Amino acid sequence: RSDGTIHSRKGRTDYNMWTIPDGEVLMGSNEACTPLSPSEPNVLQVGSYWKLAQMYDSSHFSFSSKQYDGLTGNAAKTAVIYRNDGRAFNGPRSDYNAWGDVPTYSDSPPRFGDKTLEIDEWRIRQIDGQHLSISHTSGNVARLYRSDGRVLTKQPMSFSGWANQELGAPNCAFRTADFVQLGDWRLGEFDTEHFSVSHASGNTAMIYKTDGRLYAGPRTDYGTWDSDNFPIGTVLEGSADGCATILDAMLTPHDPARVDVKFNRALLESSAAGLVGSFKVYDGADSKSELAISSAVLNKDGDSLELTLATAPSPGVSYQVSTSFEVPMKDPIEVVPADTTLDLVQTSWDFLQIGNWRFAHVCESCTNSHFSISSDNKKTSQIFRDTGTTHRGPRSDYNGWDMEDQTGTTFSSNGIVFGNQCVQVRDWRIKQMDDTHLSVSHESGNVARIYRSDGTVHRNVKSFSGYKEELGEPACTYLTDTYLQVGDWRFGAYDATHLSVSHRGGKTAMIYRSDGTIHSRKGRTDYNMWTIPDGEVLMGSNEACTPLSPSEPNVLQVGSYWKLAQMYDSSHFSFSSKQYDGLTGNAAKTAVIYRNDGRAFNGPRSDYNAWGDVPTYSDSPPRFGDKTLEIDEWRIRQIDGQHLSISHTSGNVARLYRSDGRVLTKQPMSFSGWANQELGAPNCAFRTADFVQLGDWRLGEFDTEHFSVSHASGNTAMIYKTDGRLYAGPRTDYGTWDSDNFPIGTVLEGSADGCATILDAMLTPHDPARVDVKFNRALLESSAAGLVGSFKVYDGADSKSELAISSAVLNKDGDSLELTLATAPSPGVSYQVSTSFEVPMKDPIEVVPADTTLDLVQTSWDFLQIGNWRFAHVCESCTNSHFSIS
Repeated sequence: RSDGTIHSRKGRTDYNMWTIPDGEVLMGSNEACTPLSPSEPNVLQVGSYWKLAQMYDSSHFSFSSKQYDGLTGNAAKTAVIYRNDGRAFNGPRSDYNAWGDVPTYSDSPPRFGDKTLEIDEWRIRQIDGQHLSISHTSGNVARLYRSDGRVLTKQPMSFSGWANQELGAPNCAFRTADFVQLGDWRLGEFDTEHFSVSHASGNTAMIYKTDGRLYAGPRTDYGTWDSDNFPIGTVLEGSADGCATILDAMLTPHDPARVDVKFNRALLESSAAGLVGSFKVYDGADSKSELAISSAVLNKDGDSLELTLATAPSPGVSYQVSTSFEVPMKDPIEVVPADTTLDLVQTSWDFLQIGNWRFAHVCESCTNSHFSISSDNKKTSQIFRDTGTTHRGPRSDYNGWDMEDQTGTTFSSNGIVFGNQCVQVRDWRIKQMDDTHLSVSHESGNVARIYRSDGTVHRNVKSFSGYKEELGEPACTYLTDTYLQVGDWRFGAYDATHLSVSHRGGKTAMIYRSDGTIHSRKGRTDYNMWTIPDGEVLMGSNEACTPLSPSEPNVLQVGSYWKLAQMYDSSHFSFSSKQYDGLTGNAAKTAVIYRNDGRAFNGPRSDYNAWGDVPTYSDSPPRFGDKTLEIDEWRIRQIDGQHLSISHTSGNVARLYRSDGRVLTKQPMSFSGWANQELGAPNCAFRTADFVQLGDWRLGEFDTEHFSVSHASGNTAMIYKTDGRLYAGPRTDYGTWDSDNFPIGTVLEGSADGCATILDAMLTPHDPARVDVKFNRALLESSAAGLVGSFKVYDGADSKSELAISSAVLNKDGDSLELTLATAPSPGVSYQVSTSFEVPMKDPIEVVPADTTLDLVQTSWDFLQIGNWRFAHVCESCTNSHFSIS
């Protein structure tokens, strides 16, 4: 400074000599300098106070405001800076300001293209009908505005204005004194303090203030689309051509002689009557065969013209609608050109009818999109709005049965479209998102309702939007007279009064009633539409659906009152009892639920009940294998001589029963019925009228109140009661092995083969001519004497060298047969024992097959003798094992 002082501060932009015009060269040379003129600054001024500019370098782009006259210092503010890596830095700040700083320069000034503004390496472009983006030539998107007024960041390069490198000729891209218009978007100066980004629908996505602050939408104020306050007027740069267009030309479903022509802008109301001559409707194959238009009327919003034809179009003929002259919009700068032609399409109502219910897109004139569920008595139970909100009834507006009111049902050319586990009604989708969830969502991404298979309902979680993926080809989504099925869900008219939303797992998530009320309670199972027989497909496709028939329910009924079932999903398996006749409400009880993580949840409880809820389904019914019952992903299997387990295909063991009557939990996977993946052929695994038998175990109905798991030894490991309570062993009552009270009788499924077997054949140490043959079952006492001829004892090397059997006697328990030989076996010879015929047990269904052969083994006493003392295993017939010192 002339007073001899110096002044420096990082980042200051005032006193900059590059704002001074070029001077005359007095010394030196200006050759090789980057010229300031004719080179153009990368800046576009919008209104009186705002500039959009590429600043400092090609990596930065800013929206900045002017310093008011009379203010001192650097009061010009920058509201936002966009960077080429896709990041945005919000103000207020003073750097990167095109009013106080020097911008970058390029060979051309800002240019307008196809709904695009290009400023050197940055583009602001309308990407599609919904989106406007600010992006760098690198492809990164720094800001994305959506037509519903939302502002999005970190968007993929598919939204870049450079995805199509061509700028295109100026088409609905221009600047006026107050704003820049790019298609259906305006970036404009609302007043001396506010600059906004707003959409033609009336939504404002962003407001910038001259103090450098910014305010994101969605909101509806500060937009610059009011043609009274913000007329286009003079186009300073670019072109307004292509801004106004016809969106649709449709024959209405309720009046065959009415054509609705829809525009993307409002028309001038006073011009409607005069537009009769501006249109012609004709056979597409013969442009001279016009249908006379008798009248033209604008709708309330002014963006749809209702043309009434003197005669209705002929069925089967393809008609077109064409403009004879330019058709001006409310802002006369925007016009639909002459000779604009569209196919005339047949429309249908935007609803799905299920019995006396309709799911409908309603209220064509509303700013927001609405979807409702209503009954034919003109009661609306539920309204979904595109904001993600829900509005319950009872109410009478927004009703799908109302064809006259402004809030009633709408129509369009492609209102109902079926897809892959999804149906689209205009701009709404009902879609199964996964095995558990179904959503009702709008194309904006908002989710108005989520139904979950556990019977609960949830609100807006955008990750469950049905618009996250393509609609797809129709698969497992179809309409019948009584229900709409979407994957594993049904919306159905259960009766004249109730419409329910239910999952095939058995839960009912919502009930809508014809009085307009709605009813939801977690875990309810009534009004479930999966108990209704399959209906004839009217629309959509039932291909790829998991069939209910011939597909089999994962349920096995045991006795009259009990079911073993995989419920809701493959992770849960339950033992549940039946509701007694005459009881009201849900009195059926579940005694236990097993989960795939190995946990068990004891009753009494009412959920997961196979008598009241819908089970899972699979390709095959419950199957019997080698001492095994398999129900889809669950197995009940005899693991060895002592253990029976209930396990999931994951390997986790949810319950282990032991032959001594004890019940064990948290057991290792070595006890899983899936440790050996092979199910095997049915072998001692079957069902009768009263029980399931798996090897030496029975799961059976003892009486009308008790169901038990018991072992052939006489021990009962668990008792389940019909009131949902359970009682663990060890105990000896309530078993189902008494052949007098629980004979096998008829085998309904599976096979009793392999149940009876010989355990041992032994030469006794106290009598060398006696052979003890031990069985795993008791034999019929009266048959003992007659069994002499059913066995043979012979030299293993010579099957013809038999030793004669003189007698056969059963032991006290009936499970061991003492065979007395006529002559004692020779020492050193290996003998065998074989059955000549079938040997029936006490229950004659169980037999030891003929030709069953065992080695005859020499035995010794089970004691150690020490002088005149013995340590001995004693009492062969005792239930428990004993060891004594005597």
